[in-house]
Amino acid sequence: MSPQPKVSVIVPVFKVEAYLSKCVESLIGQVYSNLEIILVDDGSPDACPGICDDYAKRDSRIKVIHQKNGGLSDARNTGIRAAKGEYVSFVDSDDWVDPDYIDSLIKTSLDTSADIVECNHIKYYKTDDFFDYSPKIERGEIVVKDGSEAMVDVILDKGTYTVSSWGKIYKMDIFKQNNIWFSVGKIHEDRFVTYKPFFFSRRVAYLESPLYFYTKRKDSITGGGFDEHRLVILRDLPADMREFADQQKINLSREIDGHDADQSIRLFNMMIDDGFDDEQTYSYIKDKIIENYHNIKNNQLIPARRRLVALLIIKLPLYDHIRRTSTSLRRRADYLFIKNIKGRL
Repeated sequence: MSPQPKVSVIVPVFKVEAYLSKCVESLIGQVYSNLEIILVDDGSPDACPGICDDYAKRDSRIKVIHQKNGGLSDARNTGIRAAKGEYVSFVDSDDWVDPDYIDSLIKTSLDTSADIVECNHIKYYKTDDFFDYSPKIERGEIVVKDGSEAMVDVILDKGTYTVSSWGKIYKMDIFKQNNIWFSVGKIHEDRFVTYKPFFFSRRVAYLESPLYFYTKRKDSITGGGFDEHRLVILRDLPADMREFADQQKINLSREIDGHDADQSIRLFNMMIDDGFDDEQTYSYIKDKIIENYHNIKNNQLIPARRRLVALLIIKLPLYDHIRRTSTSLRRRADYLFIKNIKGRL
């Protein structure tokens, strides 16, 4: 491997003309210079195609691919096919990164012999113009794990390693040698993919530095409230994980059951919080919690608080009302807190 290996940064682009320049400028301004920035225009109907082309004229490291709209996963797959780097990183086009983002992740990979390196992120709430950062460990600390061990964190969406494909750098061979592609046509596509490169990695590292800025906006694919499309997490994802486990001849039954139960509880609460009123969806999720309660109760991979919530959902008739009331009060308190903080700035 070269002293400064080339990194391919793949940016899918679709209807983000208000955000795209900030994203690309943050990549052009990286301290680490051996980059290949691949902007995949996924048939965007706004000014994005022209913005991409203009940037390509300004910086020779930028490659633009225009294609018919196929969705986020299809755009990422296009980027993977075109990439020439030894490493790859995925950046969403409404997000941006710190100038040291690539440099810090590459150095961590080389220092720890990690196939994947993940950093922490800062959430930017567009509507409230508010930033939120939650450190998981001491600032600047690095945690190194076996890839299969970290895969469990990703499946359960807990611990230091997360299910998002962004905020990470991967050795490109993990994708290309193991035929890993994003699932076209699905939302929550990261959940169907991210655990797989972790499985094929010998070592992975987590760096507690908030180098990625993630924009939360209500009009994004997954940024809004609850809707029935989120049920793909319960209907399709467990089967996908079981198929992968069978192919690799590994037993992930406990982890998949834990994921299924935990997500059922999370989506049930989300549905109540957002006032989603559909009896069929309500019954589907609640019945799933009831059916799986034995596994929920005895699965230590599920946090104790979640297991208690499952019991309350099943046994407490007024659970929905109590949840709605507490959520309303919490959101009001959050609004007043943000208003107060912004008033002091």
